Formats: sequence, structure tokens, C-alpha cells
Amino acid sequence: MIHPSLRDVFPSKADSVVSTGCKELDIILEGGYEKPSMILVDGQQSKEQLAVLLSMLSANQSALPILFTADLSPSSIRRKAKELGIPLPANTVFIDAYSKPSGIKAEDNTFVLDTPASLNDLSLILKDLFAKHEEVLLGFYSLSSILFAIGERGGLDFIRTFKARVESKGAVSMFVIDSSLFKKEFFPVLRNFFDLYIKVEKNAEGIWVLRFNNSEVPFRVSGAGIEVL
Repeated sequence: MIHPSLRDVFPSKADSVVSTGCKELDIILEGGYEKPSMILVDGQQSKEQLAVLLSMLSANQSALPILFTADLSPSSIRRKAKELGIPLPANTVFIDAYSKPSGIKAEDNTFVLDTPASLNDLSLILKDLFAKHEEVLLGFYSLSSILFAIGERGGLDFIRTFKARVESKGAVSMFVIDSSLFKKEFFPVLRNFFDLYIKVEKNAEGIWVLRFNNSEVPFRVSGAGIEVL
């Protein structure tokens, strides 16, 4: 849910954005993330990068949060979310592509994929969820694992198709990636499919920053989520 004060500051955009989960970031982005849009959050895996994803999924109570995970189990993500002060809503839907390949027992009340490459099954799950819920938010942790499973060419095809579905649904989706793991010539092509690119890294002074739209926003993750410094 967008913070009430943001509806006063940006009344014309209140119904066309979703909150970042951080009031200060919402103001910088003139209300939040635009709908529909695809957001790419780039950086080495860290609690700071994960917090950007969790904050969006936890902040918008009118939308169903859907979280694809191929890097951690759903229980591990829930635990980390609590530790970061960003507990996920109880109705969060997990699509688990981590447990089966890792040889661990999948959790109840989750959709389980055989591998991160099981994109036909993913498509059917999303089609059903899109039909049942008017508003959804999607998170992918991580796009890196999908690309490793299906290759760069397959990844571009997947993103191209997925973007059309997101736009048709009017949804916001966020993908986590570590661009350092891929060829330099590939990443700019991938990045072009996304509406917003956010780089999460430390600056020269060792402070975590979010870089987007020619802005650099210093922040930290406290026990109450993301805090802009």
C-alpha cells in the first residue's frame, strides 16, 4: 500500500505506481515503481540486494506477492525477511525451483518446479494466478539461476515473452541478477528489456548505494528494512 502522504504528494500517480517499501525511495521515484514495469536489480548477492526485492513484495497489501526462488528455499527467504525487518505477507505465493534440484523436501503450500529451466510449468502457474487475482507483484530470486539453466539466448526469449505478459496484466516484476557472472556483451542486450535498472553496490567510501536514473542513493538495511541515509 502506498504511504498516505504519497497520495497527497503525487495524487495523479497514486493508482499507477506501487510502493518500493521505503518512503524516501517512493518520493525519489515520484510515488514508487510504475505499473506495468520490469525492474532489474543488479549486484552481488547480499542482504542489501535481497532487501530491495522483499521491500516491494511486502509493502503493497492490495496485490498478491508471487516469489520465484531458485537460490534459496522458501523457509530460508522467510527467515531472512524477518531478520531484515521485512516480513513477507502471509499470502505470499512461492514458486520453488530450489528444493527439488537441491534434493530437499519441498514445503507445503508452494508450487514446486523440477528445475529453474521448467519455464512451461512456470508459465501455467502464472497464468492461473493471473486469472484468479486482479493485482499481482512478482519477484525473481534470481534471474541469474534461470539464465544458467536455459542459456543466454533462451533467457532473452523468456524475458521478451514475459515482458508482454507483465504489460498485459499491468503488473510490476522485479528480477535479481549478478551481471558480473555473464558476458559483457550480453548484459546490455538483456538490460534493454527492462524499464528500470537498479545497481546495488558499495561506493568508494564503503557505503551501500542504489544507483538508478543517474541518481546515487546511500542506504542501509536495519532491523526495520531499508533506510535511506
